Amino acid sequence: MQSAREAAAGHPRVVVLRADPGMGRSRLLADLRAGHLYGAYEVIPAEVPPEPDRAGAPFGTVAERAVFVLGRRDGKRLVEGIRRWGPGILWLCPDLGAQEAWKAVRPRPTSDPRQVAEDLSGLLRDLASVAPVLCTLDDLQNLDETGAAILLHLLRALGGNLRLLLAMAADQRPERSAHPFLRLAQEAERARLW
Repeated sequence: MQSAREAAAGHPRVVVLRADPGMGRSRLLADLRAGHLYGAYEVIPAEVPPEPDRAGAPFGTVAERAVFVLGRRDGKRLVEGIRRWGPGILWLCPDLGAQEAWKAVRPRPTSDPRQVAEDLSGLLRDLASVAPVLCTLDDLQNLDETGAAILLHLLRALGGNLRLLLAMAADQRPERSAHPFLRLAQEAERARLW
C-alpha cells in the first residue's frame, strides 16, 4: 500500500504488484481507485483479458480513456495532438475516426508497433501536461507481443506527471518462459525500468 501511495505522490514512477493468481491484485487496484488514493491524478484503469480479442490489449482502452479525458480537460490540445499522435491512436481505437475532431484532421492509421507505442506515449505526455496521470494495468501476464512492446516503450518513455501501477500474476512456470510478458519483464528488470 505504501508503494502505491508513493506512486501517486510521484515516487517511484512504476510500481509492480506481483502475486499468485487469486491473491487479490485486482481487488487491491479496485480498492485503491475507489479510495481516491490518487488525489488530483487522472486514473486510467485497464486490464488484459485472458484471450485478448485485439493486438495490443489493453492499450486501446488506455488510449480511448486518455483521449476522452484530454478532450474534457483541454479540447484545443486534443485537436493539436491528433495531428502528432493520431495515426497510432487510430490503430488502437479505430472508432475514434468517426468523431468530429478526428474527421477534421484525418490521420491515417498505422500498424507499425513502434509508431503505435510512440503515439500512445505522445498522447499520455499531452494528457500529463494538463493533469498528473496514473495508468493502472492489470493482468499483464496475458499481454501479447504487441502489448508487451508498447508497455516496454512506455516504461522507457516515462517522465513528468505520468506514472504506472502494474499488476500481474507471479507465474514462472517453465512452459511460459517464451511468453511475451516474461520476456518484457526480463528486459525491464535488466534495464532497471521497474
